[in-house]
Amino acid sequence: MLTLNTRGLTGERLVQALSWARGLNADALILTETRTTAAPLDLLLHVPGAGAFWPTATFFHVPGTGHTGGIVLVLDGSGAFREPVQVQMPGGGGGDGRVLRVDAKLAGVGPVSLVGVYAPTEPGLRAHFWQTTMPACLPQGGPPPIVGGDFNVVAGERDIVHPGGAGGGGGPAPHGSSRLVGSAAFLAFMQARDLRDVWRTSHPGEHAFTHWSPMHHSGARLDGWWA
Repeated sequence: MLTLNTRGLTGERLVQALSWARGLNADALILTETRTTAAPLDLLLHVPGAGAFWPTATFFHVPGTGHTGGIVLVLDGSGAFREPVQVQMPGGGGGDGRVLRVDAKLAGVGPVSLVGVYAPTEPGLRAHFWQTTMPACLPQGGPPPIVGGDFNVVAGERDIVHPGGAGGGGGPAPHGSSRLVGSAAFLAFMQARDLRDVWRTSHPGEHAFTHWSPMHHSGARLDGWWA
């Protein structure tokens, strides 16, 4: 299961992502910040031979605004997720295409909700998103969720790294990072549903990043999976 921020999805970028995911035998691929109002299959129509990259793929999406938002979820039709059905989100996709939910049956597990998220980058919008938008998209009593995507916030300081850390680039950042704004609401949402950070569970003491900021000369683990 893979997730990737596209920073604007085009037909060519979609083909590259599909080729990458297929090469890793992925069952699911979440693409965030697509920004486009076009459906994935419409994007592929403009790329000759695009269907050959992942012929068993099934596509789900919520559109972006042209400037932000937008999520595409790709499932391998012959993989672990069966009978997928996209669930209509409040506000046309959890607010500007920021949440995509597909309910399916996961082999060996049973019914699950596979949820793609592209959370707001603006610090002032993060708490509301996790306190109000996300709970509305995942009502109590539904299938257990698997949440993946770009959360644009970290769970704690150990998910921020800077070049001055241990070993020349692996340590935590100094206190006060803007990436911590909204982290309490983020963690409260995840913990209320007994969701665990998959990567952190397997790497409890490590520092890593999925996004690098040249302006702040530091990285943060903003993307991931909670299950």
